[in-house]
Amino acid sequence: MISGLLGFLLEKRYPFLDFFSAVQTVEQQRTFSEVYGPEFLLEYDYLTKESRRLNRAIAVAAFISNDGDPNSQNFLNAVERMTEEEWDLAIRHSPYHKKKNALKGLELNFDALKNEVLDLHSIAARMASAARVSGWDSVEYKLAQRQAAGTLLSISSLHAAFIDTSRTLREKEFGKNSRADRAIKRIFEPLAAKHSFLKDLRNCLLHYSIQTPEVRIFYGVEDERYEFYLKGQSLLGSGYDWKKDTRLFLSSQKNGEVKVLDLTRSIIANIEKQVEFHFRCIERASREEKLSYESYLAIRQGVVSSQSERINRAFRTHGTWRKTQKTQ
Repeated sequence: MISGLLGFLLEKRYPFLDFFSAVQTVEQQRTFSEVYGPEFLLEYDYLTKESRRLNRAIAVAAFISNDGDPNSQNFLNAVERMTEEEWDLAIRHSPYHKKKNALKGLELNFDALKNEVLDLHSIAARMASAARVSGWDSVEYKLAQRQAAGTLLSISSLHAAFIDTSRTLREKEFGKNSRADRAIKRIFEPLAAKHSFLKDLRNCLLHYSIQTPEVRIFYGVEDERYEFYLKGQSLLGSGYDWKKDTRLFLSSQKNGEVKVLDLTRSIIANIEKQVEFHFRCIERASREEKLSYESYLAIRQGVVSSQSERINRAFRTHGTWRKTQKTQ
């Protein structure tokens, strides 16, 4: 059973006309707020008891989307009457809330990519151990090799998602060919060939053939080391039409082999710089929106804390009264 405000809307198909005949959406309310001021909607007398909660949430959402004054008494009065569900609906319309969520999504993408790279390094070590103990034709080695191929697909997919998401974020915030685009290119450019290869690798793995990495072990006098690599000949012979940049990258690799661990380490370091740049750039451009957003949250938190204190005080008073009654 659908419950809550969203369920009410979905089940009843409740129109927003009760709020104001010409104001049915937050976007339309924004127009009214621009004409009459952000507080116009907060001062409006809600028409029906049934729609009061919904109307209040929409009114506060319109107030927030218009960057209304957080110190407004009307805003405080409305927030004090809001449930957590109403507040969640309203705060989503803060311009900075949307940007904050987009940045969090970018950071989440990077964290997932980094975890996959860590897994790949562990699998590479397991492949080397399996080769030492059981040999390259062993079941253990082949199993680890297949896991490595799957993890490579995850890494290349997350990498492509990050590139696309970050581009969309910049275009929404600053437009195409902006200063931010030119700045990110300066971070991106030193590893452009590696980024191009990883993007092409995803398309190859998805649409042409799975590429399984190999391990080579070097034995020294006192220690040993291993290399974890993809064969360039196998990549070029997969049937995939590699881009020019990627072909140049593959031709420049020693013995035509891509050292995957070195590649992923450098990609992670580069993308981390890109994430830091996006946070710094967008927060700098949205300083006023961020201040308003944080003020709205602080006011809501203050209201919640005050309500919790009143409830606790009521419980303490009630408990004291019950103890008094028992002693009498």
